[in-house]
Amino acid sequence: MQTYLPTSLFVAASWISFLIPPDVVPGRMTLLVTLLLVEVSIFLRVSDTEPASSRVSALSVWVISCITIVCNYIVMLLPANFCTYRYKLILGDGSCGSIWCGSLQDEDHKVQGSQHKH
Repeated sequence: MQTYLPTSLFVAASWISFLIPPDVVPGRMTLLVTLLLVEVSIFLRVSDTEPASSRVSALSVWVISCITIVCNYIVMLLPANFCTYRYKLILGDGSCGSIWCGSLQDEDHKVQGSQHKH
């Protein structure tokens, strides 16, 4: 109970990242990375306190599953952030402040420039 409840609550807290507006990327990523680090530290504590065995315990499987869920949320946010910034760029708002936008904006200017020459 000392591990199942906290890890469940941390996974539920990671759902909050989907309620944070897409423009607040640092806030979303900070929340998820912090929760991931907490989950990893819980796993390390569990693996240290478990008796030595050749089999994987159900508690270890549970904590690894929780870590995987939080990792998946981080991976899901990467394409979502990319699409959000790309959408801002297409609309003409180049103020997204990302390295992705700068490189995409340069490519769009090259394409537009080559179209005007013809």
